[in-house]
Amino acid sequence: LSRRVTLLDVQAGAERAVIMSQQDWLTRARFSPDGRKLAIGGGSYHGAGTVELWDTAGQAKQAEFAVKTNTVRTLV
Repeated sequence: LSRRVTLLDVQAGAERAVIMSQQDWLTRARFSPDGRKLAIGGGSYHGAGTVELWDTAGQAKQAEFAVKTNTVRTLV
């Protein structure tokens, strides 16, 4: 399991960015339709799972939401 999400530029064939989550494990990821935001769902050994919302251009976390279970199983 990893806390690291690597964003790739498929056309250029190069790594575009690396996002480091604070969660203990990551289970789901989903881009916004325009590709500018990334939601990452995961879990923690010490409490509830969370969904993190990231800006993909600046690689900055914009928000974090706790869920009622210890891990995120679905992002829609």
